[in-house]
Amino acid sequence: MSEAQLTFDAQLTFDSQGEIDLYGSPLRLADYHPRHLFTKRPDNVSAAFLLVHDQPHQIPHCAPIINELIDIESKIHIEAFVQSNAHADLLASLLSPAALNRVSITTIAPPLWARTLEAMIFGAAPLRRIGASRSIVRTLSKFDLIVTPETTSLIYKDKLGVNGPAMVYTQHGAGDRAVGFKKAISKFDHVLVPGEKIKTRMLAEKIVEHGKYSVVGYPKFNSVRVAPIKKQRFFENDLPTVVYNPHFDPLLSSWYQAGECVLDHFMQRDDFNLIFAPHTMLWSRKLHITADLNHMQWRKGLKTKYFSNPHIHIDTGSPSSINMTYMRAADVYLGDVSSQVYEFLETPKPCVFLNCHDAKWQNDPNYTHWKLGEVVDSLGGLADALDNIDVIGNAYKRKQKDAFLATFGDDVHNSARRAAFALSGVLDKCCQKQVRL
Repeated sequence: MSEAQLTFDAQLTFDSQGEIDLYGSPLRLADYHPRHLFTKRPDNVSAAFLLVHDQPHQIPHCAPIINELIDIESKIHIEAFVQSNAHADLLASLLSPAALNRVSITTIAPPLWARTLEAMIFGAAPLRRIGASRSIVRTLSKFDLIVTPETTSLIYKDKLGVNGPAMVYTQHGAGDRAVGFKKAISKFDHVLVPGEKIKTRMLAEKIVEHGKYSVVGYPKFNSVRVAPIKKQRFFENDLPTVVYNPHFDPLLSSWYQAGECVLDHFMQRDDFNLIFAPHTMLWSRKLHITADLNHMQWRKGLKTKYFSNPHIHIDTGSPSSINMTYMRAADVYLGDVSSQVYEFLETPKPCVFLNCHDAKWQNDPNYTHWKLGEVVDSLGGLADALDNIDVIGNAYKRKQKDAFLATFGDDVHNSARRAAFALSGVLDKCCQKQVRL
């Protein structure tokens, strides 16, 4: 192997057993995987991808990793678990031909008791997801690796006794909210981290430690390679388009306090189009409760008048709301705390953030993204911001470029491959431990 074929950003370090550790620091890898230089392991290894959320928004984050893992691991067995046939179809649409031939996609329907209880509480708790999880406990125990984009899956390790496989957390966004830095993340055997911003904060808050994380970038950007996303036109005019992307969190979202007022504001304007594309979770439930059970909000339906306005396009949960279609189609981002703002900033563009809960955000790391645009706390402020949107766009362009780089790195198009190399490295470490025993 020539020196040109394999380069590293990080120095090699050795753990307490004197073994080489490549996976705790950023890596740049060419098309060759170095593991055979350092260790040997059986080729008949297996990995389970848990994509069992009620909504499909996590699937585009993991599908590209599956494609690359199939490419670099010629004999690995991969099984992906989803909760519905529609989710299975979405995953299949994002897999490469090679992955389609080798990956098993299994649908695990939630049991009746879980569906019934969740309906009784208006979807306020993920009982269907938990119920479906219990049905595959024995199956998961047989895998070498469990890969998941959400912390709910720790139930397998904490409550259901699945302790054999290594568990890897991929995340499914790169936002700033406190929920992305929960202490529970430290229970995973390995964490895939998008970039320096999140790595630095996770280390400072002792959520990850050296040797148990890999900086890989943002694999979701690679999903467009299999299913190309072009900038689409949603209106019969050339007016600038705003995407309004409120979050579902009852404490932080702008929707409950100001959502209809925002839509009414655009009903009265004739100089902007509006795409209303909330976080897919907002419309998946009627009752939303914070994790600490201290805040609750009832999500009302939409009035019919909004659907008939030619300047307003509404999508409360189609694939376009999760595959960056609207983020790429819009000229202006309007939102609150959704991590999708960083996907929008793949190209620097104006951002406006609605502070409907009187947040003292200036020195709060949970609102780092609010430094990338104009923060307003009233409809009057929103009107002024839209009237001066070109000035806002120019004022924050440099900060947005720097923030995108800190969030995702400078090579996002190889993110999924780096993630696959990291997973392969975790498998190596599992086999090394077994040999030691």
